[in-house]
Amino acid sequence: KYMTISRLENKKSFICQLCGKGYAWKVSLSRHIREECGKPPQFKCDYCGKRFKQRSSFQRHVTKQHFQKM
Repeated sequence: KYMTISRLENKKSFICQLCGKGYAWKVSLSRHIREECGKPPQFKCDYCGKRFKQRSSFQRHVTKQHFQKM
């Protein structure tokens, strides 16, 4: 209940010291630092060449943009 309220208020208490991007959850900041910050996108769409830093964004893109073309 309390986490939902805090999240709805969009508090970004955890700030990346390298790029300034803010997160509501510490685990999200940790993932950002480990997988994204200062690194090139590691997932590339074979259909259009667009690149993504997060696997979930890449998978969503392929499903929504290209799945019907297969």
